[in-house]
Amino acid sequence: MRLGQKAHVEGVLARHGVGGIAEVIGSDTETSKVRKIALAREHHGDGLKPWYVGDTVGDILEAKAAGVGSVGVAWGWQAVEKLRAASSDFITYTLEDLLLLE
Repeated sequence: MRLGQKAHVEGVLARHGVGGIAEVIGSDTETSKVRKIALAREHHGDGLKPWYVGDTVGDILEAKAAGVGSVGVAWGWQAVEKLRAASSDFITYTLEDLLLLE
């Protein structure tokens, strides 16, 4: 039996010892990234500035459409030049760079 996206992501996070994730909203819950971002904001409030971390131009554009900050990851699917051209608010080159977001 194949795991749904949510279960798969939760398994990857657990295997890598990543904690502190309040919720995973996979494509098995919602397919639109803009609606996923809205759901996350609805469930978790607006206390901190929301950021969407992605590795494609589409991710950057969807973050902007949802009204949140966009973070392009340089180690992801598309070249960093494409993420810059999409006007990503922030580019990360390491996981530690994510700690610099305000």
